[in-house]
Amino acid sequence: MKDKYILTAKSVTRGHPDKLCGTVADSGLDTCGLRKQVIASGW
Repeated sequence: MKDKYILTAKSVTRGHPDKLCGTVADSGLDTCGLRKQVIASGW
């Protein structure tokens, strides 16, 4: 049976725009108290 999805991964160094955007997004979720809800829901 074939998989219905492809797993990919990437790694970025500190200061990379993707890392910065992730940090900003995480901070926003923490500030609003939503991060635990997002993690618990599997998003």
